[in-house]
Amino acid sequence: MRIPRHFQYILGVFTLAFILITVVKARQDQTTLDRANQMSDERRAQVVRFWETYRRASDRRDAGDLNGAVAAYQEALRLNDRHEDTLYYLGNTLCDLGRYEEALSTFQRLVAVNALSARAHFQAGAILSCAEPGAPFDLDGAEREFQRALDINREESEPLVRLGEVALAKGDLDRAQDYLTGATRLNSKAVEAYYLRGYIRWKRGDRGGAVALFKTALKLNQADKPVRGVLGEGDVKRRAQVSGVRRQSPFLPFLLDAMASRPDVSGPQVDAAYRQLARFCDGLSERWRHSPHPPSPPGR
Repeated sequence: MRIPRHFQYILGVFTLAFILITVVKARQDQTTLDRANQMSDERRAQVVRFWETYRRASDRRDAGDLNGAVAAYQEALRLNDRHEDTLYYLGNTLCDLGRYEEALSTFQRLVAVNALSARAHFQAGAILSCAEPGAPFDLDGAEREFQRALDINREESEPLVRLGEVALAKGDLDRAQDYLTGATRLNSKAVEAYYLRGYIRWKRGDRGGAVALFKTALKLNQADKPVRGVLGEGDVKRRAQVSGVRRQSPFLPFLLDAMASRPDVSGPQVDAAYRQLARFCDGLSERWRHSPHPPSPPGR
């Protein structure tokens, strides 16, 4: 049967249109693929630049060039502004330089990237509880940050220790006792917790208990065996070398001095050590009470 001429014409038009569409689409697909490949190449180059810059920052920091490290970390963040380790180590380096406000802002950026970053909350708390000149001393803010770090990771004893420190700085011995006892339950080698529990015993007139806990801290520190490889929990010597705000605990200098004592430390020596700590705690409490952040009533 012969196809009418007008149907042949229509069929030819549709066939030609199909061929043209196919050719155009193929060219578009190839253009899209070329662009994707180009973007992929650019992205790969950016990733390479990021890791080169990050390693350069780490090398500078290890070499003691803290300003150079800050510049390199900031350059790395321009390539990847959500990289958590870069934010974390930038914050620590800024703190090493005494640039506390910038460090705090950096840890807050890390929290914005990852609200469940326990280390970011912990370091923010450490800055807010730092008694160094220029630090934004805010014990209430520090308490919130340490509590948040603890809520996120209840396997770590150090937030409990630092909450105990904050309570001592506020003059709240009851809460400090609760936190520090919890720390030693969680981590039987938490040197600082035993040392500070001894201080609370001393403040309450229990000299024998104070000496016993002081000696326990000494014994654990001399064992020199960190728990779970976590710096600052069971090893005072290594904690003193930790870079960043972990070492900014206002109580750490007193702990280090105390841990230099002989194992057979006497009652009068413990008295002298805790008397110095008491003067320091009184000064922190006074500073906190006169800070612009309204305090809550302390315990006995």
